[in-house]
Amino acid sequence: MNLTRGAGWGFLGGVIIVFSGLLAYCNSFSGAWVLDDLPSIVENKTIRQLWPVSVPLSPPTGMGATVEGRPLLNLSLALCYSVSGTNTWSYHAFNLAIHLLAALLLFGIVRRTRLKPGEDNPSSQTALAFAVALIWVVHPLNTEAVTYLIQRAESLMGLFYLLTLYCFVRSIGRNTGWLVASVVACLCGMATKEVMVSAPVIVLLYDKAFVGGSFREIWKQRRGYFAALTATWLLLGHLVIGSGSRGGTSGFGSGVIFSQYWLTQPGAIARYLRLSLWPKGQVFDYGTHWIARPETTLPSALLLVLLASATMWGLFGVQRTLPAEEEGGRAMLSSGRPLLGFLGLVFFAVLSPTSLMPGNRQTLAEQRMYLALIPVLAGVLAAIVLVLGKRRKLLLPVLAVVLAAPLALATFERNKAYINGLGLYSSDVALMPNNPYAQANFGTALLAEGKFEEAAVHFRSAVRLMPFYPIAENNLGNALAHMGQISEAIVHYREAIRQDPNFADPHNNLGRALLEEAQIEPAMAEIKTALALDPSLIEARLNLARAMVRMGAITEAIEQYRAVMTSSPENAEAHSDFGIALMAASDAPGAAREFQEAIRLKPQFSEAIYNLSNVWASAGEFERAISGYRQVLCLNPKDPSAHNNLANALLAKGSVKEAVAEFEASLAIDGSRVLTHYNLANALLRLNRSEEAVSHYRESYRLKPDFAPARQMLERLGVQP
Repeated sequence: MNLTRGAGWGFLGGVIIVFSGLLAYCNSFSGAWVLDDLPSIVENKTIRQLWPVSVPLSPPTGMGATVEGRPLLNLSLALCYSVSGTNTWSYHAFNLAIHLLAALLLFGIVRRTRLKPGEDNPSSQTALAFAVALIWVVHPLNTEAVTYLIQRAESLMGLFYLLTLYCFVRSIGRNTGWLVASVVACLCGMATKEVMVSAPVIVLLYDKAFVGGSFREIWKQRRGYFAALTATWLLLGHLVIGSGSRGGTSGFGSGVIFSQYWLTQPGAIARYLRLSLWPKGQVFDYGTHWIARPETTLPSALLLVLLASATMWGLFGVQRTLPAEEEGGRAMLSSGRPLLGFLGLVFFAVLSPTSLMPGNRQTLAEQRMYLALIPVLAGVLAAIVLVLGKRRKLLLPVLAVVLAAPLALATFERNKAYINGLGLYSSDVALMPNNPYAQANFGTALLAEGKFEEAAVHFRSAVRLMPFYPIAENNLGNALAHMGQISEAIVHYREAIRQDPNFADPHNNLGRALLEEAQIEPAMAEIKTALALDPSLIEARLNLARAMVRMGAITEAIEQYRAVMTSSPENAEAHSDFGIALMAASDAPGAAREFQEAIRLKPQFSEAIYNLSNVWASAGEFERAISGYRQVLCLNPKDPSAHNNLANALLAKGSVKEAVAEFEASLAIDGSRVLTHYNLANALLRLNRSEEAVSHYRESYRLKPDFAPARQMLERLGVQP
């Protein structure tokens, strides 16, 4: 087998490309949900069933989620949900499969470009194809489109974009089946992401530049195909109109002035190009960076003008034939200018939808370079080919491997940042400390890790950098609430509501905080407002049920819990709270079932284990109760209530010395517990330690002067309270 040309080299090249991609992304499968993954996947109810297919093909609208107006993207997420639910591994595997297939299509397109029907692949063209596809598949600039799960929108659209062109290339001199496949691929791309809009134009110009003939001849030979390809815009138009302004985040409803947005794009494109050639200093969330002084964009704008001019020169310049190779007599590229023009056009065409249509959330995003990276790499490598001359067949693949190795390592390292999000957000804060979105994102990740004080610091930075930021105000309130600073948390919840009265979360969180402050009626009002704004907000329904329990409306609370169980049967906290309500309703068996279900769903759920132990203790099953309390204390050794209740269970079993030790451990954590002092005193009496018992009776009475049992015991012992 001759591996420098033909099918053998093509097969080996494809294997190396796939294997390299697998190595670069092999550590991406444990990546966590980050940022837009949550509303578009985790909270997206339309992906939770595959049939009828109309459900996943009808993504949610009006939320600003990535899936809006993109039915095929939503369907692909439903496929993954059917495999692993909200476990991320299948989504990562699907994303990587998309990327590897796209790389193989890219390899095939470049190999077949400028070939006549039935002609073998020129070895130099195959070498260029291998180099472009190999470097592209491992380039770290693509990590955001592959490892950031919801940005499958970009990679899946890219796959269909390349498939549309590949099928057209394969159709030259063959039957119309490839043309039909090309149209179907284009239609799928239109249903995936709006960037697909340029695909029909790119195919037409590819036909003109590399297949040959005038536009008149192209229309005469393939008018039916191009008419069908153009008709796919009808689907795209329908989807764009249906999604509107994507929840007010883009387009005419985003509140951004077009000229203001356009001023940001020369700098964005300059950064894209820099990252393409030197992928260091990647940022996950660039946020918005408005230009205060237009003159500062001049260097980037000049670069953009030069690129556009070179593209026009390539498209409309006089064709120049490059020298053929001495061996074989084939020229790898028959025209320099059409190639330059076509690559430049692809670059601008792919970036134009996101560069021209304003958004109010991100002025720059690295996943937008997924397809646009290809013409950049192809142009650079084509220039290297010309420099290498006759040696390109052997040297170019070697050079590609040498360049791909550090890029693959950089991709591997970049993927580590996605494991829990902390790496992504901490890197963003380090690179862009004045980015309020980076500060808020890092705060959110810290909040999820239970690092409340650190989270509060970053949320404060976010609201300082951007005073109108209701999400950050709400999350700052959450951090403070977890730290026990309820009064200050309420201030920030109210500020979030003032900034955005239709934001359901701060209403709900304010209700929960007011509940902590025993302000039951105001709490109920806020929680009901949250439910009116977002009836699907499970946490608000849970808080409503908790408030009802506090008011003694147990029957109504149970009804609320049953509604939550129906819509969210895997919510461990809901099962635990439901168990508490059933305990209040004297339904101990029902409460035990709910606590057990909560523990099954969340094995380290100490609160549910504690409450289940209380059920066992009240039923006289002290061995099971003791085992449960000990498990709670393994998870949280400083839980005074668990120590106290364990002591009571031990006392009931007759293990008095052990009980005394647990009562003392409880008081060492919280010495203000009236009943614990009283119970310890009782246990000490059983050990004939009267003086110690008296001191604890007295302390119990001191802490609560109206506590009659302590006063009675002191009188019985003949001592003064």
